[in-house]
Order: sequence, then C-alpha cells, then structure tokens
Amino acid sequence: MNMYVGMMAAVLALAYVMRGDKPENKDYIWLSCLLMFALCGLRDVYSIGIDSATSYVSIFQRLGETDWADIPQGNNMGFTYLLKLCHTLTGGDYQSFYMLYTAFFMVIFGRFVSKYSPSPVQSFCYFWGLLCYIFLFDGIKQGIAMGFITLAFDAIVEKKPLWFALLVYIAWWFHAPALIFAPAYLIAMMKPGRMYLLFLAALLAFTYTFRDRILELMLEFYDTTIYDYEMRFLANKVIIMLGIVAAALVLRPPEEDDRVYGILLQFMGIAVVIQTFASYNNTFERLANYYFQFCVAFIPLVFQTDTRRSQLLDIKTEAMAKQLAPWAFCAFGVWRFANYIQANNWLWLPYRFFFE
Repeated sequence: MNMYVGMMAAVLALAYVMRGDKPENKDYIWLSCLLMFALCGLRDVYSIGIDSATSYVSIFQRLGETDWADIPQGNNMGFTYLLKLCHTLTGGDYQSFYMLYTAFFMVIFGRFVSKYSPSPVQSFCYFWGLLCYIFLFDGIKQGIAMGFITLAFDAIVEKKPLWFALLVYIAWWFHAPALIFAPAYLIAMMKPGRMYLLFLAALLAFTYTFRDRILELMLEFYDTTIYDYEMRFLANKVIIMLGIVAAALVLRPPEEDDRVYGILLQFMGIAVVIQTFASYNNTFERLANYYFQFCVAFIPLVFQTDTRRSQLLDIKTEAMAKQLAPWAFCAFGVWRFANYIQANNWLWLPYRFFFE
C-alpha cells in the first residue's frame, strides 16, 4: 500500500514542480510514466495479482518446452507466439517478458496523453482512480490489445480506415474480444444526436437479450474469476461513468468542429451501455474498457477552459465548475485507487522488487 501511495505522491509532487497541468510539458509525462513503469514492471512477477503469477507463468513455461511447429492453434494466437518468442529470446525469463509488456503499455499511454490530454496530471489521476493502472498487473493479453486499439484511435481521428482496420486486426490477434472495437470507425462518423441515442438503445437491447451468449463467447478468451465484492464495485462504476457523461453534456456539449471531443463522448456512451452489465459478470467490464480507456483524455477535455461556453450555465457558475470540478474528480480518483488497494490487498503478496 505504501509503495502505491508513494508513487502517487511523487507524480503529484512532480506536477506541482514541473507544471504537470500543461500539455506541452512532455518531460513531466514521460518521467511520470517511468515512475509507474518502475512500480509495476520491476515488481516481482510472483507477487503480482492472480493470473499473472499463476496461469500466465505456467503458459510461458509450457511454451518453452514446445517446438514452434507444435504450438497449439486456437484463440489469441498472437499472444501465444509472443510468449514463445520472448521465452526463446530471454532464456525463459518471465520477468523480462513482463517488463517488456509494461514498457509497451506505458509508452502507448504516455504518447496518448501527450497527444490528446490538455492536463497530463489529471490524466494520471484518472488512470489510477478508474483502476486502469491496476489492470496492468493481470490483464496482459488485453493490455497488449488495448495498446493497439489506442493507436487505432489516431487512425479514426486522421480518417485512415485501412490503418484502423489493420490495428484492430492486430489487437484481435492478441485478444479476440478486441473486435468489440471494430465498429468504432463507423460510430465516430455519427453525430451526437437522436440517431446516436437510438444506436445506444439498440445496443442496450441487443446486449441484454444476448447477454448469456455473449458471456459464453467471452469466457473462451478470458481467464476470469468472479468475486462478489468485484461485482458490486464494478456495478458502482456505472454511476461514476454516468456522472462523467452528465458533466460533459452540461459543461461542454459537443460542437460540429470539435472532432476529437465528439468521438470520445460517443465512446463514453458505448462504454456506459456495456458497463451496465458488469454486475452480471465482470467480463463485460473488460469489454467496456476498450472504449472507456480513452477517458484519461476525455475527462480533462470536459474541463478545458479555453473552449466556447456551453450556454447551459451562466458564465460565473461555469467558470467555477471548470476550476474546481477537475480537482475534485482527481481527489476522488486518488482516494478511490488507495481505498481499492487497501481493501483488496489480499489479491497480491507483499510488494517486492524482482531483485530483492
């Protein structure tokens, strides 16, 4: 617990010293990513989460005893071949593979924050508070796929459909449920309005009707265990997500020429619909993550002060909300992250670096 609190304190202190609320401060972004990499990537793999310290290690070691020609074909083949390649190159050192994976994720995350977030320090707070950072520990297959999905967001913004399709295909090769993001390019072409709301309603009805079948398909690709506390925690996350979307609609309704913000707002709506079923099974939360991961840039954009007025609030009220609300959100995120770690510390062994 103290290690994570120390990391958060260091990143927040750096934000004060290095003006981490300014998007042009690239040094702050990469130094903070380096701190988070050190805490996650240098941690002993046998003291990380459940899947990472058990099933992934077993698969890694088993592949080391398997010839390339004998690797079993099936789901998530990109991940299987990656494990085999890393086992060959590292001489069977799973710790090295985990470090490479964490470095990959943090580079992608840092690049995304640098490119799209108007306030890096807010992005880091939401990265913790919405437990994206914790997800690094165990969600390795999906973490790699989400990295490629993050790159695919550039293709959406820059209107490069072939590049988008290729990146989603690569993500699918590592983690088949990444196909949930395949419609994202077409969704981004929709304008927030009546048709988009009808689309969300249809998605909600479809997911509700076929939730059992969807769950059966997802469990083929996930190594997952269901805990009662997790179901309640993930169900409560829907309320947080709805609050974020509501704040966005009040403080910064989408404009015609506000392309990035409009796309992200649409993705948040889809994430809320999918997350609604997290109390049914936690695999739906993982599906929602493919869209909700972009919240680390979306929420700071909601509170960006150099945009046109929403005209839904008077000038004074809106100015006060945009000054105070983001830091209240950040404080809540830090508290939520620390509370989750403290309440669920049984999920991890006592913290230790791999060289200890």
